[in-house]
Amino acid sequence: MSHIRVLVCRVDDPHSDHMTELTAFDLPAADLTTLQPETALDELETTTQETGNTILRRLLQAQSDIIDAELTEQYRQRFSPQPVHCDSHEPVTVVSRFGTLTLSRQVCSHPETQTHVMPGNTVLPPHNGIIMTRGLQEWACLLPQELPFASIARLLGVPDPRPRRALRHYHPEPSASPRTDHPSGRAARGHSVSHTP
Repeated sequence: MSHIRVLVCRVDDPHSDHMTELTAFDLPAADLTTLQPETALDELETTTQETGNTILRRLLQAQSDIIDAELTEQYRQRFSPQPVHCDSHEPVTVVSRFGTLTLSRQVCSHPETQTHVMPGNTVLPPHNGIIMTRGLQEWACLLPQELPFASIARLLGVPDPRPRRALRHYHPEPSASPRTDHPSGRAARGHSVSHTP
């Protein structure tokens, strides 16, 4: 039986047809023997929304990775020819309109001063390990305070963080030394497709 597959690819050269596949998502095929007129469309809507939110979370992560890489490279260029090592990552949890996800930020270290900086923090609001997007906050403000948490989580498309917080995670390298997550007021805050692990 045929089914729908969505590919997420990165284009490194806008003048080339070559793309690097980052990930793929398969929508589950419907079981025709179980479809009922009263519920078939609702089930299709639910499956499509859940898969769509998963895809959007991965897109947000991919966009964030590109921005973080560019900010890191700009930071290293500022200190050239002084050595700046970029050999580890730090995660930050984001609660968004698409659900909960984890973004990864490159950690830069200066061997001479033994200091660590995350250039990606310059485009993030101050936080202590978790960020709620403005869009989700605006949605939450429209809901009555008396509504149960489980209902709010379902309406906003956000999983209940009590049993499990994040849906999809990167697994960045563990940090070698403790760091303040976001110091305020400083910088430390017909196409061909190839596959990437």
